[in-house]
Amino acid sequence: MKSEINAIKSLIKSRNKGYNSESLALNVTEEESPWSRDTTSLTVTGFDASAYFAQMKPFLEPMICDVDIVTAKEVTLTFRKRASSK
Repeated sequence: MKSEINAIKSLIKSRNKGYNSESLALNVTEEESPWSRDTTSLTVTGFDASAYFAQMKPFLEPMICDVDIVTAKEVTLTFRKRASSK
């Protein structure tokens, strides 16, 4: 789960470098669920956050994370630990 979260953060960091503007940058906040240590959420806010993740939603769900488009400027990505197969 941590590697997927770091990959999304790196993707956003690369996107922000391309825009080179504070007003167009996406901001990321990571939060662990208070009721389950197996769930971590990333809240992404900023210019066109919903458009950015709407394009990736078919590739992210359901294997990597759940994508919840809250508003045009806010998206929540929910990561859950998967049961390991034996």
